[in-house]
Amino acid sequence: MRFGSVLAMTGLAVSLLSGVALAQFQGLPVPDEFTTPEGVTLLTEEEIRAKIIGNTLEGKEYGKRWWELYLPDGNIAGLWATDRYGGKWTLSGPVMCYDYKGSGYDGCWTMSLEGDKIDYYKMDGAPDGDAKLREGNPKALF
Repeated sequence: MRFGSVLAMTGLAVSLLSGVALAQFQGLPVPDEFTTPEGVTLLTEEEIRAKIIGNTLEGKEYGKRWWELYLPDGNIAGLWATDRYGGKWTLSGPVMCYDYKGSGYDGCWTMSLEGDKIDYYKMDGAPDGDAKLREGNPKALF
């Protein structure tokens, strides 16, 4: 979800390109505190597991498309433009954290879903981008 911007700025391709196995990622600890944006219904942990995990999110940053498949084992298989990458997700309540091995761009967000549109929120409740929910693995990411 968030890695595309780092890839755009640094030209860094990680994990699948370097041969590092996805299972080697450690994941991030999930913060205990977050702010729910006013008027927003955040996805619960159960909703994230039912609607996001096993499916792909698609977005656009810096004029380039990205896709991320969230595997049930906690791994992420991603594609930014033509570059493949990997990472790890962790989840506690409505907070989902992302660890992209070697990128220096890791973090935690909450999210809401309306139709097929996901909106992301920083831990302070500030909006931080969006994506489209796509069923399954339409880009054959893994």
